[in-house]
Amino acid sequence: MAPEEILFAADVLPVRITGTGEPLQQADLHVPPNSCPFARSCLDAGMRGHYDYLDGVVVPNTCDITFSMEYFWKTLVSRPAKPALVAGVDIEPFVHYLSCPEKVVGREVLIYYLEVLKDFKQEVERSLNRAISDDDLARAVAAYNADKVQMKRMYEMRKSDPPALSGHEVWRITYAGLLMPKD
Repeated sequence: MAPEEILFAADVLPVRITGTGEPLQQADLHVPPNSCPFARSCLDAGMRGHYDYLDGVVVPNTCDITFSMEYFWKTLVSRPAKPALVAGVDIEPFVHYLSCPEKVVGREVLIYYLEVLKDFKQEVERSLNRAISDDDLARAVAAYNADKVQMKRMYEMRKSDPPALSGHEVWRITYAGLLMPKD
């Protein structure tokens, strides 16, 4: 998962790419049909222009096919605007592969992941030509922590009998939260 707090701290609206659930139209021409259906659906939606409004994409290393999404997104997903060339290099779109650790315990993991986060923050700053201050990060972490508190409250409401919110209502609220600012 992308470290959304860093993006939010840079005044970027993190949006979760979810695919569409519609039959695939283009992705199967480039990605093996026996690979992850979720990743294929996300790519297909991108190829069909569903995510044209995004300024960039962060690709985490969650599975082998998602690993390939950095390449696929750069080469197969068209953009409404012409490429922005600097010294002959296309600087658009922002597509960043995030190498998250597979092991989650141990001192070395923390050291490694802190470097991953630092590199990601620097890449975002470079692409936006904007510094992300410690105050920006603190503001973002506070907004995300407040969102987590509210989400936990919502899930607690599901424990009453009968539940105060239906499963569908919780899904709709959760899904909306993937597409809007956390604050």
